[in-house]
Amino acid sequence: MAHPIYLLLDIGGTDVKTALTSANQVDLINLRREKFPSFLELKNGLKEVDPIELLVLVEKEISQQLRFCNSVAGILVSSQMACWILRDKNGREVTNLISWQDNRSLLSKKRLMPRELVEINGGEYSSGLPALGMQYAIEESEYSASELSFDTLCSWIIRKLSSNESLTTSHVTDAAATGLFDIVGLKWRPDLLSKELEGITFPRIQNAIACTGRFKETLIPIYVGVGDQQASLLGAGIDNSTLVVNIGTGGQVASLGRRENDQLQERPFFHSRFITTKTHLPAGRLLSKIIEVLSKRFGYITTYEELASWEINGDVVVSVDKLKVENCEETLLYLVDCGYEISEAVSVLLRSIARIYASYIDMLRTETHQKIVFAGGVGQKFTNLQLMISSDSKLDYEISDAQETTLAGLAKLTADLQTSHEEY
Repeated sequence: MAHPIYLLLDIGGTDVKTALTSANQVDLINLRREKFPSFLELKNGLKEVDPIELLVLVEKEISQQLRFCNSVAGILVSSQMACWILRDKNGREVTNLISWQDNRSLLSKKRLMPRELVEINGGEYSSGLPALGMQYAIEESEYSASELSFDTLCSWIIRKLSSNESLTTSHVTDAAATGLFDIVGLKWRPDLLSKELEGITFPRIQNAIACTGRFKETLIPIYVGVGDQQASLLGAGIDNSTLVVNIGTGGQVASLGRRENDQLQERPFFHSRFITTKTHLPAGRLLSKIIEVLSKRFGYITTYEELASWEINGDVVVSVDKLKVENCEETLLYLVDCGYEISEAVSVLLRSIARIYASYIDMLRTETHQKIVFAGGVGQKFTNLQLMISSDSKLDYEISDAQETTLAGLAKLTADLQTSHEEY
């Protein structure tokens, strides 16, 4: 008897990817990718996307897959985490889709996260955190909190894809990245940030991979959306002996288990397990900026492929605050002014990136860890970073053989599907 076919959807920071897979298999069929919509042209560090443009793109890609295979047993979804949107009581969007790269919280006078909330949310605290961004959005909004509903990118897109739009559900792996979620108690805690936020309606929480709706005009189940980091870790084959370095648009280092260091974060994983991780590390966004600055500022043309095998020499590094996208041009100019040739300056930046990853691997590492697994588009292709991180960490490494680790993780989740107890 043939295995049922599932449709996999990953809404990443660079591309929207889809594929088909057989249940309990990891092979991807008809892999497709389309570029994620560009940010709207806004000032003050605001990073927003037109949600309707994204929805149209996602629906088009799903339709393409359904033309390829019209007997799909279900749709599994993951998305870049810490993206969010607000709706009014009538379900109409009152904000654009706001990215994890957004810095509107820096415009607010209320930028501090209470210690009690940081302790129960797993250590989530950054300028792009939905908790802080939403607080500022409500300060500036004509709506009161009681008139609004909050959705993550994942919960919103699934709601819009479903025939019954009134339901909205968030998986624990996705909810945790908002900064408002108690990762052990498995409940929203907006009250710990602001009394104003208590009136907002949040998605119901789901800890299992369960069906939350049916795809429009069909009986195809759509399952609760999961965080792309956790899906990628699952696809990369994380276990107690491996540390996973995932470098794509964003960068993370992660291992299984509860955190023991306050400099790290802790997030829910699957099957009631947890990961310890460090996120927002220099990654693909910075590498793209390096290529852009070299071309526009220095007339030096290079490519991702060349950067991936760039010779890294010397021991000089720059601090992590100089490896932010917004500081990239300033840092390159500084190195050139110090007498470095362009090739040497790039080498310093790449070595600095490797050193940062290695430093967090040291924090995560336990006696059970035997190797590093590299995942993500950059992680799987940049041989120079692989060698340098492995050397600095004194750990062997391997490259994940998954074609797309996040989609591969979704494929593995087909073994966990639950449908019987949900109402639609």
